[in-house]
Amino acid sequence: MNTYAGIDIGTNTILMTIAKGDNCQKFDILDDLHSIARLGEDVDKTGFISENAIRRAEIILKDYAQIMAKHKVDSALAVCTSSMRLAKNNLEVLQLFKKILGCDVIIVSGEVEAELSFCGTIETPDEALVIDIGGGSTEIILGENYQINYRISTEIGAVRLTERFLKHNPAKKSEIEIMQTHILESIKDLRIGEFQGNVYAVAGTATALASIDMNLKYFDIEKIHKYELLRCKIKSISDNLFKMSSREIELKYNIPQKRADVLPAGSLILYEILNAINSDRVIVSAYGLRYGIIKKLLDSKKISSIF
Repeated sequence: MNTYAGIDIGTNTILMTIAKGDNCQKFDILDDLHSIARLGEDVDKTGFISENAIRRAEIILKDYAQIMAKHKVDSALAVCTSSMRLAKNNLEVLQLFKKILGCDVIIVSGEVEAELSFCGTIETPDEALVIDIGGGSTEIILGENYQINYRISTEIGAVRLTERFLKHNPAKKSEIEIMQTHILESIKDLRIGEFQGNVYAVAGTATALASIDMNLKYFDIEKIHKYELLRCKIKSISDNLFKMSSREIELKYNIPQKRADVLPAGSLILYEILNAINSDRVIVSAYGLRYGIIKKLLDSKKISSIF
């Protein structure tokens, strides 16, 4: 059996999963790594990936390259999302990341990002909807029998909205209201209809909210994965987060600093989407895009079809 690595280079986090297997339905996870680089810091304002953000990402990716070597990875793919799509210096940064990792590194569209997130999250053929709240964008995907029927990528990521709207810490009520209006405007044309299947939320906002709801003292993937989070609890947690400074969130809930400062915005995004689709609960997934990459690498006939 071959060993594969899927790397998700996002606006806030850089994630890597290493797996061994011979088909996309059955594989063993060897390593699963989470790091925060905040690659998209100020990209919405300046249009460029900053030198500081590049240096943070370099440190993480060099570490990931060593880990891939240790596991003797046969095939790897890194996917860059929202911040790299928008940055004017994205090609320069892309070449640097390729050199560090020694594998293909590509910038994908929001539609491809949505497909990979859905593929990585869904584990059954039942009808399902996936909400992937990232730092720069949010993907909403509806599908059944492992096939996507509807997908949309919106520019309402947790980092982007925090930088654009929340100028105080804690945020002022007026700032929150303006951001909420922007979120509602961005999702007003969702074409979900009377959806009755399971709703999944993936990525750092959802896992952090699950951790807070369970009062966990540290990140526990076995407890967080598939945890059912009620919409009313998300609203309660979100209201409390907006009353706190990022430092208070960090200390009270043991949330990393570069997650704590954007978590209030992320929580409101999730709540408003659940409101819009009239879902009173969501299943939290600790999987997502990087698992989608693994599945596509394991099914090599499909990997070329989506890029």
